[in-house]
Amino acid sequence: MRFKWAGILAMFLLLAGCGAEASVAILPDPVPDQAMADMKEGISVTVSDVRTDGEQAVIAYSLENRRAEPVGCGGYAAIEKLESDGWHGVIYSDAVFYRKPGFRDFGKTLAPGEEKVQLLDTAELGVELPPGRYRLVKTVVADGGSGTEISVASEFDIAP
Repeated sequence: MRFKWAGILAMFLLLAGCGAEASVAILPDPVPDQAMADMKEGISVTVSDVRTDGEQAVIAYSLENRRAEPVGCGGYAAIEKLESDGWHGVIYSDAVFYRKPGFRDFGKTLAPGEEKVQLLDTAELGVELPPGRYRLVKTVVADGGSGTEISVASEFDIAP
């Protein structure tokens, strides 16, 4: 009789494990800026391609400067996941900044009229993105001494 119950319990645990939805670590509270455009003050970002291998993704995106002056930027980009209560930041391990020293939000210049295509590899970030709606958020700093930050976002999906 014990073997029968053990078998039933094992099947229940197996089925419960198969039904569990994969998740990514996100911040517990929604981000403050829930409404973000893909173009703001002459800066635009567009996710052009998302290639997945399981839950790892390589996200190709372009950043364009349509302003009359250069802006400061870097390789860093944030990823946010859409949940029922809004957009939540995806948590990266601090180790990514040691493994990938160029993953900073500064250090490069985007000239007027320039467009850069960049890749964001979630394997390098140490995160997996289960199916869902996401957005890539890019922030640049306006030159000219003002230090004004301009953030833009482009949404994309990870299909099941």
